[in-house]
Amino acid sequence: MKQYYTNYVSHCLRYYARHPEPVFKTQAERKDWEACDRALKKWNDKTREWLTLVYKAPRDAAGNYRYENSMNDCVVTVSEITGISTDAIWKELKALEREVAVERGLL
Repeated sequence: MKQYYTNYVSHCLRYYARHPEPVFKTQAERKDWEACDRALKKWNDKTREWLTLVYKAPRDAAGNYRYENSMNDCVVTVSEITGISTDAIWKELKALEREVAVERGLL
């Protein structure tokens, strides 16, 4: 079952993954990005790398993000790249989303 914070946290994680050196427009953007950063630091470098990769949608030939890719498409792609099972990726994503929700004060 999808948690109430999943859409919000996924949005935060996509922004975090695509903007390693962001310029914040609002204090809320800053808090979201920092919550993601704190949460991801709880994983080792290799795991953090592929978790972040899931939230970076693949780019098209012009270098633009392809937003039509579903989360499942991204998980399958990362699974193919890393050799990690999709079940293991989904398990870690669920744990990461919960951790970001905690860091952001949603839980």
